[in-house]
Amino acid sequence: HPALTARLAQALTDSAAATGARSAARFGGTARGGTRVMIPVDLRRHRPGIAATGNLTLPLFLDLAPGQEWPAAQATLLRALADGQELAEGFESALLPLPPTATRLLLRAAQTGTVRADRHLASAVVSHLGRLDPAEFSGGGFTATTLYALPVHAPLVPVSMVATETGTATELTMGVRGGPDLAERATRLLDEILTRLPSAATLTTAPQPAPAPVTAPAPQSPYPSQSPPVPPPAQGATVVELLRAQAARTPGAAALDGPGGVVTYAELDHRSDAVAAALLRRGIGREDLVGLVVDRTPEGICALWGILKAGAAYVPLDPAHPAARTAEVLRACGARLCLTRGHLAEALAALAPCPLVAAEDLVTGPPQPHPALPVPAPGDLAYVIHTSGSTGRPKGVQIEHRGLAGFVEWMTRVCRVDARTRFGFASSYGFDISCFPLFLPLLAGGTVVLAPDAPSPATLRRLVTDHRSDTLALTPSHLPLLTDAGADAGAGAGTGTDAGAGAGGVRTLLLGGEPLTPAAVRAARTAFGPDCRIINGYGPTETTVACLAHVVDDAHPTVSATLPIGTPGPHARVDLVTEDGERIGTGAEDVGRTGEIVVTGPQVARGYLGPPDGRPSPFTEHEDGTRSYRTGDLGRRLPGGAVEFAGRLDGQLKIAGHRIEPAEIVAALEARPGVSRAVVAVR
Repeated sequence: HPALTARLAQALTDSAAATGARSAARFGGTARGGTRVMIPVDLRRHRPGIAATGNLTLPLFLDLAPGQEWPAAQATLLRALADGQELAEGFESALLPLPPTATRLLLRAAQTGTVRADRHLASAVVSHLGRLDPAEFSGGGFTATTLYALPVHAPLVPVSMVATETGTATELTMGVRGGPDLAERATRLLDEILTRLPSAATLTTAPQPAPAPVTAPAPQSPYPSQSPPVPPPAQGATVVELLRAQAARTPGAAALDGPGGVVTYAELDHRSDAVAAALLRRGIGREDLVGLVVDRTPEGICALWGILKAGAAYVPLDPAHPAARTAEVLRACGARLCLTRGHLAEALAALAPCPLVAAEDLVTGPPQPHPALPVPAPGDLAYVIHTSGSTGRPKGVQIEHRGLAGFVEWMTRVCRVDARTRFGFASSYGFDISCFPLFLPLLAGGTVVLAPDAPSPATLRRLVTDHRSDTLALTPSHLPLLTDAGADAGAGAGTGTDAGAGAGGVRTLLLGGEPLTPAAVRAARTAFGPDCRIINGYGPTETTVACLAHVVDDAHPTVSATLPIGTPGPHARVDLVTEDGERIGTGAEDVGRTGEIVVTGPQVARGYLGPPDGRPSPFTEHEDGTRSYRTGDLGRRLPGGAVEFAGRLDGQLKIAGHRIEPAEIVAALEARPGVSRAVVAVR
């Protein structure tokens, strides 16, 4: 639930008023029918370095009126957090323990007076413990399916509520102090609250309230927390439902084409169903993470789609990476299971922290009864891709189905993908550029053309000439492998109809992951002809593959060192934000101005997997439930509103499209015996 604390506090206020003045008074309602809600705030947000087992919280208070919309309560809460109102009584006092005897005497006297006068410190305490993982509470043959916390009664407050969230449920518990008809009144109040608190399934389609002008709760951020207007999330089905629909429309069409032959849509649908059913029988389900260490084969793609059909999220890892690194990522992300290929499992078997299952066994095994397959919700996790982390460990980026579906819908149109498309697949699953061939053609009736060998001039040339791939997604660093292979790679380019390229030619070439130069575009144009659509895409992993795109226009060649990264799609808003938090406009007076690229909307990731690392988060969640991501990239405004890449705010590097944090390499080197200090530089 976005803004769950504010929603719950407002629902409690409305419910107390609706259950009658007498009940409202007994549960802490004020004479005017309003409610004062106490919100405990973890003080470690001010001093992350404090190590203590004590209850380091102080309250802030919200005075709410029945009948108001929850965004008003959320705006009040965010203002209070931004102002540090929980510190009004002094931070240090929370660290000074009182003797237990004195504490008991003070509380007993205060409680007696409170009950006698029926005047309470607050109407209710509302605590939100955040999102918890049941797997952390499982073990020894016991598997936790959900979690809830028993409320701790706050002194002088009659009602206490605690909310906990897992990947499958939001649990609410209520505690009340004694009195006549206690159980009946508490049950009635809780039922009323539940009717007013929307289910998670309805949150994505509910009308979005107008954002209120509030200040960022994180004081270290120069950017406002008010979300700019963004387009609504992609409506309709997830990629799982879209694949099922496509398989029903064209069951006999070629979905996959590789050295092993053609796999039809009906076969892909059936084999991925078998994988999903096998995972469900093993207890894998919604929001579970499943490692994926496979090669570019039909079995690998069926395994990926089977994970999604089971409601789980896939964690793609490159088989070429060292087994120790792969095992460490699987351990850190808490993967329940890992799908791999038999020949790849040997090196990983001794180190893997979870069961390894050969994907080919699930795809080709004997028929098994299929349990009912779930349908993922837009807010469910689709995949977690790990990028280089500045703390020395890879960071898992959590991408939800709504962002993936929005990306696919937009880029399918930009790349002109349709039933005729033969999309070459030559990248690693662990590089998010793989989402182009893995999703776009299969949801448009096209074909994925598999290149099992690592990218090389020969591999890419065969992909185009022998296997008739007409659409490719590459990094600029990989482009010379194809253009330097000779003019035959683009044979027939420019001789076709309005479809783009003729036989053997490349119809659409998408380049991304690093800056694209005019020289690279000229080489591509020479190789593939004038009808090939060349697209420069931009987007960190945290914004679901790509959020900006520029279609090369030969009639208006760029005069800069690199090509523009373009304009955003319909499911993301992209702002350029200056150091003082000003959003750069798109008018003539803004041309040439530079700011950090900040992305807002459904394509922004849920966040990083695991606990915070103590550094300021680049993610901001707004009062309306939308999220923003500060990329750390600089953009320059161009005439017409497009954006040009203008460098980085930090030392992050891009090598062959892969993000590299020098700090991660430094940490790995300094962890080795005999290395006291390391420096990493690119030459």
